[in-house]
Amino acid sequence: MKSIVYTFAILLVTLISCEGDQGPMGDVGPPGPEGPPGVDGGILLPQVFEVEVDFLAENDYALLFVFPEEIEVFESDLVVAYHFAGVDNGVDIWEAMPHLVYFSTGIISYSFDHTFLDINFYIDGNVDLGTLDDEFTLNNLFRVAIIPAEFLSNNEGMNISQYIKEYDTQKIKSYELQ
Repeated sequence: MKSIVYTFAILLVTLISCEGDQGPMGDVGPPGPEGPPGVDGGILLPQVFEVEVDFLAENDYALLFVFPEEIEVFESDLVVAYHFAGVDNGVDIWEAMPHLVYFSTGIISYSFDHTFLDINFYIDGNVDLGTLDDEFTLNNLFRVAIIPAEFLSNNEGMNISQYIKEYDTQKIKSYELQ
């Protein structure tokens, strides 16, 4: 019985693994016209760099960092920043900004704003910034990520109510398909 099963298995594997002509492709017509030329380029990856900042009374506890020429930023790109918060078991910890630090006397916030030309880092809070220890004002490291994005071209004239209505309609249609 075992020999019959083994023989059948070998025969089945042999028949399945055979190669030969692929045969006709079915009803294939002539090639269609060539499409419009595409945009040359590759995959756009986010750009990441780090900036070290000293927050001092002389610079109003802020630093305006102009993006270098080799970093191209467009109006539609997303710019996000993280504040270095320390190391845990040899791994860097990055806090998304705004990054709040709580004291018994109040709160400070490491924050930023940006344009497509620069990013402005600053400290704000309800404590006297001049009384902060150096660990909070000197050698602050920030990681900036510039994420390529493009504005939608088909959203002209739509408001949030129209988006919600369209989303709800799509959601209902997807439930109907299931």
